[in-house]
Amino acid sequence: MICLVLAWTVAFQVPAWGVEAEDAAPTAKFEADAEAQLLVDLINAARKDPLGTAATLGMDPAKILADFPELADILTNGLPELVFDERLYRSAQKHTADMLANSYYAYESSDGRTLWHRMNDEGYAAIFSGESLGLLFFNNFISPETAVGRIFANMYRDELDPAGSGSRNILNPDAQDIGASIGGGIYKFNGYTGNVYLATCDFGATPETYELQVINLINQVRANPGPVLAELGIGINEADFPELADLFAKGGLAPLWFDPALYRAADTLVKDMFKNNHFNPRTADGRTANMRARENKYRSEWIAETRMRNITCDQAVSPSETLSRFFKQMVTRAFREDQNQREQHLFSATAVDAGIRIMAGAQPEMGFICGDNLHILVADFAARDEYPDTALTGVVYADRNSNGIYDIGEELAGVGITIKLSAPGGKATHLTTGPAGGYGMRLAPGRYRISVDTEVAEWVRWIDVDAARSTWLSVALPFNEDEGIIAENRAGNEE
Repeated sequence: MICLVLAWTVAFQVPAWGVEAEDAAPTAKFEADAEAQLLVDLINAARKDPLGTAATLGMDPAKILADFPELADILTNGLPELVFDERLYRSAQKHTADMLANSYYAYESSDGRTLWHRMNDEGYAAIFSGESLGLLFFNNFISPETAVGRIFANMYRDELDPAGSGSRNILNPDAQDIGASIGGGIYKFNGYTGNVYLATCDFGATPETYELQVINLINQVRANPGPVLAELGIGINEADFPELADLFAKGGLAPLWFDPALYRAADTLVKDMFKNNHFNPRTADGRTANMRARENKYRSEWIAETRMRNITCDQAVSPSETLSRFFKQMVTRAFREDQNQREQHLFSATAVDAGIRIMAGAQPEMGFICGDNLHILVADFAARDEYPDTALTGVVYADRNSNGIYDIGEELAGVGITIKLSAPGGKATHLTTGPAGGYGMRLAPGRYRISVDTEVAEWVRWIDVDAARSTWLSVALPFNEDEGIIAENRAGNEE
């Protein structure tokens, strides 16, 4: 038996969006295949006991500690286990299949997508993204279980190789979720054709659910301001706000996309505010929003930032408790009577991306009011130099109060959405909503059929995706407390 085992690791954090739809898998309850689960189990065992795992692979724990003094705490005490995520599983599965079908071994897909593209196409909004690949050539048969063990061993050795230059994923404390896939087939590599096993492990972490909920609320009011303003009790004369003409035009404003670079830029300012006890647009060392975005590789042609804080007095509560208050304040600021005091960043027609960070903490300077606990929100809105893509995004929710709009707490996570191009041979993609009910992917211009999985409700819409702008589509499912999603009203709208 002649074997060549290769395993490389890399991490990407490139803000971008996905690709045209692929054939959708039939709706089914998520269940990973045995080999994928085994690979995840091995990775979680290594996170739980890094040095013990290294020893079982013939590595010297004392040498590892000497080589990586900065990892002493992680190596000694371990890390929390990663959660097997269905969206990352599909992302990894499709990349493995693409590498096998097209005989390549790389972190960029054959169609040019990066890891961040692929994760977002599956509805996973990442603030951290990393990918590890494994490749095993063989002549004589090797069982999938044996292949998984060998590929994992080489991934792990690579992470603990002092001469290695790849990014660390298995022992990365920023990782929270994982999806893994392994596949086998005939493969051509550097002129050699042979049998291979290929593995992909996608690692990720998402924002807090309440931060994604804010983006849902902002996109909803951008797309259809009338019902939201009415619900908030904000009565206005549109003619008094000519600068917001695009907002009140038919179709409203295009949705904003969650961007991890802007999220990190906002996170930097929030943490600096708490650390240095201030509430200023610049960090203590003078960095502006634009500077913080550029540090995170976001090169903007336009950027604006909103800062807010809500005092919770002597109560240390979750930011989810003040979310509605933050959103109402943000909208109210845009419609102040004094034109010079209006802040309308969330209604900018220029904005395309957003990163929102909300954090709980204490600032002693606020203690004289009722206690020094408070929540701080920083929202960065921006646009890059170029946006060649159009996309569809939205939220799926149960309209519990029957007011016709999405409210915090109504989101439905884990719901399947199918997007199918209405054309001869049109392809379909199956997405799953995230923890805040959100979904989204890049689409070529055209007419699409959007449907909710029939296990949830029979909801169907036809929409036109324009080449000039992205599209927001909320999916409101009728609901009451006795029956949940109302069965007799499930029939969709086959327009």
